[in-house]
Amino acid sequence: MIESIFYLTITLIILFISSRLYIFSSNSSIFNLNIIHFSFWILILIAVIPSLITIMKVPLFNHNPLENPGVLGEWGGREIHVKAYLIIMWSMIAIPIGALICKLFVTKIFNITYINPLSIQEKFQTSQAEEIRDKRVSIVFIIFSFILLIQFISYGQSPLLIILNGGDLQEILFNRSEYSSNIGIFNTIFSSDTVAFFMIFTGILAYRLNSGFYWNILIIQFFIYVFLSVLGGSTGNIVFGLISLLILKNVITGKHLSIRAILFFFILVASVFYIFKAQSIESINEVVDYFFSRIIFTQIRGFYFALQLFPDQIPFLYFDTAGHWIHNIFSSNSSLDYGHLLMNEFDPIGVESGVAGHFTSVFYAEMWTNFGYYGVIFGPIWVGFIIFLVHVLVIKKNMSNLRLSIYIWLTFNGFGYLDAFIIYFYPVNIITKLIGIMIAYLVTLLITAFFNKGKITLSNKNSNG
Repeated sequence: MIESIFYLTITLIILFISSRLYIFSSNSSIFNLNIIHFSFWILILIAVIPSLITIMKVPLFNHNPLENPGVLGEWGGREIHVKAYLIIMWSMIAIPIGALICKLFVTKIFNITYINPLSIQEKFQTSQAEEIRDKRVSIVFIIFSFILLIQFISYGQSPLLIILNGGDLQEILFNRSEYSSNIGIFNTIFSSDTVAFFMIFTGILAYRLNSGFYWNILIIQFFIYVFLSVLGGSTGNIVFGLISLLILKNVITGKHLSIRAILFFFILVASVFYIFKAQSIESINEVVDYFFSRIIFTQIRGFYFALQLFPDQIPFLYFDTAGHWIHNIFSSNSSLDYGHLLMNEFDPIGVESGVAGHFTSVFYAEMWTNFGYYGVIFGPIWVGFIIFLVHVLVIKKNMSNLRLSIYIWLTFNGFGYLDAFIIYFYPVNIITKLIGIMIAYLVTLLITAFFNKGKITLSNKNSNG
């Protein structure tokens, strides 16, 4: 009991210090969901809370990690619990420190004026030409979304069809892997992330102009995005869409989603989760435990498993997982990334049968598996530096809808904290997806140019982006 109170007190103190550092780095309220502050809230949910529950030994949602010293397990022993907790607590301090270092770097050395995020909603002006252009863009985007939807449906038997035909969980897991591989290179450039960008772009128009036309298109874009998620048997993408809309509304209006909207999204996510992952569970209590266990503990457990495997059984990977094409050019060693190596050890039978592939975890896992103590000590500082740098490079007064859409998309869909640390120094996945988004946008401009006397307008006098 005393030990639990001690860890709870330390956690609250660390979070208070962390919040003050975040506020100092951005000059705005911690409740302002810009790209900097978002890391504070998402890491509390997916890292701080589960690590605190684990180290306090709270039997919540059937979370009861076994402590067998010397025996490889999902959560490891007490030493692993303490190590993971300390690393996570350090990161909550280190990320805003990295942001502060970047703030000093860009404002003092390069004399860049830092723009307070509130200026987005306070000082935005739009011209009639931009409104006409973006209206046409939003119409073409909805056409693009339908084309992508038809394309994804044509790839063959999806997890949704497996469910409709009475398939079980094993069939769904195997089919998800096969379905993704059938999509191939097309999905590398155009994916549900592209539709998420279309949805964000339309949502910005809806909130800024408060027009029924844009609200109707936003609703259509949202349901296309949800259907793509359901088609692939993924609840995660629906959550991503919800968070994107949450950030979007907060950035533009300074307000959060209503309780009614959050309740709707919760029911939607819970329903899809039950259909694809829990329909074989008979007890409602077990379904509830499984649902909240997946929300709270699933994203972080790979980190605990990685702390047990690396470097005792698998040596640290360093840069071997970044840019296989670079390694091929210089004939240097390359390796599978941390997620595949972890899954090979965690569920070798599942990997062999094709139902398990990647043990995705919060980016602490890749910090540790690639760089060890150097990664978990200096990695969070680097993350804070990069997200602040992106923030000051993208944020401008009187931002165009395109620039603001990219900013909101990067906040979660780009730098999501739920997987790779490698994107903070080798952001090839982000760049690839942005290429797809920009291709779609440029094609849209070419199409709309026919309705604008052949002129392609990228920006206007009232916009810096």
